[in-house]
Amino acid sequence: MRGQPALAKRSTPVKTQKNSKSQASSLLCSSQAEVFTSGGVTSRDDDPKYQQFSDEELKIIVEEAKRMGLICAAHAVGKAGIMAAIRAEFKVIEHNSMADDEVVKLMEEKEIMAVATITPIESILNNKDRYPPAMYKKTVQVAKAHKAAYKQAVKAGIKCALGSDLFGGIGSVLSPGLNGHEVVLAVEAGAMTPLHAIEAATANGPMTLGSEQAPSSGQVKEGYSADLLGLDDNPLDNTNMLRAPKNIRYIWKTGNLVKAPGLDPWGVLDR
Repeated sequence: MRGQPALAKRSTPVKTQKNSKSQASSLLCSSQAEVFTSGGVTSRDDDPKYQQFSDEELKIIVEEAKRMGLICAAHAVGKAGIMAAIRAEFKVIEHNSMADDEVVKLMEEKEIMAVATITPIESILNNKDRYPPAMYKKTVQVAKAHKAAYKQAVKAGIKCALGSDLFGGIGSVLSPGLNGHEVVLAVEAGAMTPLHAIEAATANGPMTLGSEQAPSSGQVKEGYSADLLGLDDNPLDNTNMLRAPKNIRYIWKTGNLVKAPGLDPWGVLDR
């Protein structure tokens, strides 16, 4: 499939310049537009090195999103897709696998955020038999460049947020609840400090939605949404404790306690 925007709350294919403007009205029900500006690694029928939408189409999508108070994030693995997103004034680039000196310099100049999503890369490389051969082959092709681009972005001071890109079912190697693994990999593969990685996973996340969509998130402050975690240990001393959901003892979502010892009836969050 050619270029399908994955929206935060719904997805609408935008296939041509002629209908991209009219279909963009569907963004009104979303908090962000994620647009596939390049092929992917886990997808079957595309190639990461090719740009998906034309420059003109991407500019229309960004223009319509901006009109509704939204910003656009690019699913961009190959450089062609990354550069297309930069030219179209996207504010977030996810994956960013083939970023080089030119890309990083432009991201720095234009204050574009990066979301590396390295968890799937590591999972596929470490579990070859659990994934389709074509997916494993594409992952091997981009893995080295992906890690190098991640370190380069961090070193250059590009503002990063963490996204785990978990797409597996419960009990799989990419199961929901394993998001904390991305924090560990930000330190190990991205060369972040523990504090930098935790900040990227928490305070920086709302920035990927823009100021209008998450005005009261990302800070522990009066008047902000009380989204908090409670741990038994200090993750600054040991980020590895974030790998397992069982180490996250308490979770508050908008001030409501949703996880505590004895409070999780399904046991999903205690693996």
